[in-house]
Amino acid sequence: MATYLDMLDQLIRAGLQSVEAKQLRPHLRFVMSRQIDSGAFTDGRGGTSLAETDFAVRIACLLEDDAARLLGAGEDCTGCFRRCGVTRPVAAYLARQATIPATLRECFHWLNLRRLLAATEASVEIDSPEIAGRLLEWWDNGEDLLTVANCFECLDLQIPSVGAKAEALLRRRRDDGGFGDMAATSQAVAFCALCGELPEDIVPGLIGFVAKCQRPAGGFAPGPDGLADLPSTFAALLTLWTLQGAGAVDLVAAEEFIGGVALPTGGFGQPPNIESTFHALASLALLHQSNQAPAAGTIRCVGTGRAGLKH
Repeated sequence: MATYLDMLDQLIRAGLQSVEAKQLRPHLRFVMSRQIDSGAFTDGRGGTSLAETDFAVRIACLLEDDAARLLGAGEDCTGCFRRCGVTRPVAAYLARQATIPATLRECFHWLNLRRLLAATEASVEIDSPEIAGRLLEWWDNGEDLLTVANCFECLDLQIPSVGAKAEALLRRRRDDGGFGDMAATSQAVAFCALCGELPEDIVPGLIGFVAKCQRPAGGFAPGPDGLADLPSTFAALLTLWTLQGAGAVDLVAAEEFIGGVALPTGGFGQPPNIESTFHALASLALLHQSNQAPAAGTIRCVGTGRAGLKH
């Protein structure tokens, strides 16, 4: 059965197919240029990380079906995930990461890389019982429930007490309509909607919170005050997609913001990095999905009502 992450990838992939090739081509080349001999992807400052490698492989997977459209005439398959030799070096790199990562964020990228590689011949085995125990600790502590749920899905494991966790999370909602900053709000909305526990009466306040975070240049900030950034812009657009609230913000300005921070030679961020590039491309995909909305007033979520979550 497809996981939440599988279906989110499908949503982003479909949106990217509507983006002009000239917008995507330099960014795909930028990402592929960051792979080093170890199989990992560099952050451009001399270091590597599971996060940068995960985001790189994810971008390659999302754009693989579009390789023919994105690559110029006479080019080889550089940038195409399975055919350019990216898979095996990444699998070798991941296999060397023998210790379970200490943080939830790194653990997620570790498991998500394994999920992406599982679709190829370069799969990587891990100690599922040990990592499941660590995930249960994070789950019991209430730490980033959506990320923990995604990790459990990567291991094809069920999660206990989902309804109770969603109810506890809803009690954390603040007077401004959000659950903290934009990232926390987006994760809370996605988790509660995924569990079928998102009350419709709080939707207007959530949409209002997101709208207040849009800056005049079109991007979204972590909160009503502050500067826009790409992770917050992606989180805001995914939340609006879930809540059918795109009409409350300026989508044209949002797309202009993303185009305005793209680097001519490819990539996003200062300095350019793969994580920022993923958030920018995923944001463009969601903007190009805005015309494929279900009936007004409905709540939708990638994988609504399942995603391996059981009450």
